Formats: sequence, structure tokens, C-alpha cells
Amino acid sequence: MLLGILAPLLTVGTGTQFALIKAQNNLEDFFLIDENIFENEGQVFVPIVDKTQLLSYKLLPQLTETSLVNLGFLSGLISHALNLDEIKHLFPPATCKANFTFRIRPHSSDNEYFVHNQGQVEIDAMFVAKRKGVDTLFVMEA
Repeated sequence: MLLGILAPLLTVGTGTQFALIKAQNNLEDFFLIDENIFENEGQVFVPIVDKTQLLSYKLLPQLTETSLVNLGFLSGLISHALNLDEIKHLFPPATCKANFTFRIRPHSSDNEYFVHNQGQVEIDAMFVAKRKGVDTLFVMEA
């Protein structure tokens, strides 16, 4: 439950602005809790593409955030992990780094909107795929 806004976002000016909220007994509304989403034991995923397609990733001296995201798309891991209708390699996703202005509610139970005013947003991957028969937009922050 949202108890209150301690420092609301401003709707004028640009630059870094912050909103602080206090959640009562329900951090899952704001954070992914590892124990709730991961099993105790890991699972082995066997890539669905020929091993030669993955060779370039093995040759890299270090895997970066971007290369790991792309490896997940190429290997089929992303489609498997998101339980998409088809487990397959996905085409390279759309990416973006830009400043955006948009309205946001800090919590679905709150009626007040705040403005994210020309704040920086980085989208590591964005793509559309079918899940449960429905075209679904996925936006990833690695």
C-alpha cells in the first residue's frame, strides 16, 4: 500500500528529479524478489541453434551486457525464459537511449500522476512476440 509521496517529481524544469515512496508490507509491488521468481536449482538450457552460430561469443574476451542480451536472443534462451508460444532464436531487438517525457503513477493504487520530465531512459531490448496467443510487447532492462 502506498503510504505517501515524500518528495514528488516536479512538472517544470529538466534534470534529475526524484520521488520517494514508502511501501507497507509489499515490496513485491516495486521489486523482483529472487526467491519468488527463481527455483532452488538452476535449469540447463540447450541452445536451439547450431553451435557455430554461437562461436563468435566464445571468441570475445569479455561478455558485456549487450553481448549477453544478444546471446540470449540468438540462442533461444529469451523465448524460453519468457515462455513465448514459439521457442526459437529471435531477431536482434530494437534498442534505445534517449530522453523522454511521460506521466507515471508510482503505484497502481495511487490516483496521482507524476511527470518523468525529459529524463534519460535506456531500453536494452524491445520486441514483440506471441505469448498465450497474444502479440505482446516486451521491454528489457538488462
